[in-house]
Amino acid sequence: MTTTTTTQASSSSTPISEKEQQKIIDGYQKLRDQQQNVMNELAKLRVEHREHATVLKTMQTLEPDRKCFRQVGDTLIEFKASELVIILAETMKKVFYFTLTLGLILWFYPYKWSKLACSVMVSVPGFEGMSTEFDPFRV
Repeated sequence: MTTTTTTQASSSSTPISEKEQQKIIDGYQKLRDQQQNVMNELAKLRVEHREHATVLKTMQTLEPDRKCFRQVGDTLIEFKASELVIILAETMKKVFYFTLTLGLILWFYPYKWSKLACSVMVSVPGFEGMSTEFDPFRV
């Protein structure tokens, strides 16, 4: 027999079963874990961007025709310094844009949490008439 927690504040309230409560808790935990993963990846990308900037700054001081090597996997590939500067600049740009993308994803996690909370509020006493629509851009 399953037990059900009910709210009797109004006739529009719906009961929340233990299964539904656990589903909500699991949803929050999943969002929190995803947010932590995004934060970790973002930190790694910022470090990578700084490292690329340091290497690029050093490479720009070299003569354009000087031989340089870049490690790709386990292989060293020969380049001219001028070629490597272009490659590093493009790589830095991609890392920067990916960092921005992850930052935006991270910014929307509170919005996702609010959507999850609003979907439940109609069942909580005192919130029955509250709108379940959440707009983070509404002033």
